[in-house]
Amino acid sequence: ELPDAEGDAAVGKRTLVVRLGSDLCAQLYVVITTLAYLALPLGSLLGLPTRVVIAATLPVPLAVWRISRLGDAAKEEGHEQLTLLSVILLMGTAAAELAAFASLVSW
Repeated sequence: ELPDAEGDAAVGKRTLVVRLGSDLCAQLYVVITTLAYLALPLGSLLGLPTRVVIAATLPVPLAVWRISRLGDAAKEEGHEQLTLLSVILLMGTAAAELAAFASLVSW
């Protein structure tokens, strides 16, 4: 995590953030998140059910807002909120996809 980089480096931990630096890791987060959502139409073309693709796009506004707040990671008081938003984004996407897949299963 970005907030732990200084402490990790101080105790000798070689985490990805320590090795690459906070700025590069923040940029990687933006690129990877963007690519994940841009790949959804490809999934649809490859047979992923449309309902699942639509469900997976529901958290996109939160992802965009989260990316726009990355600058707050430089401020001490923003760390906990940004980490919480990342967890909410991940769980929201997973829940939406699971619900969409569950709706496709015929009992």
